[in-house]
Amino acid sequence: MHWVKRLIYFHNQQHPKIMGSKQIEGFLADLSNTHYCSVNTQRTSLNALVYLYSHFMWCQSG
Repeated sequence: MHWVKRLIYFHNQQHPKIMGSKQIEGFLADLSNTHYCSVNTQRTSLNALVYLYSHFMWCQSG
C-alpha cells in the first residue's frame, strides 16, 4: 500500500484508474532521479504497482 499511496500523491491525488504507463514511468523516474532510490527499491515499487493494476484495476472492467 505504501507504493500505491506514493504514486497517488505524486500525481496530485489522481485515481490509479486514470493513470497509464506514462504516469508510472514518471513516478519510477522520480524515485531514481530525485530520491536516488536503488534499483531494488524501484523494482519493489514497480512490482507493487503491477500487482495493483493486475489484481484490482484491469479485472474490474465490464
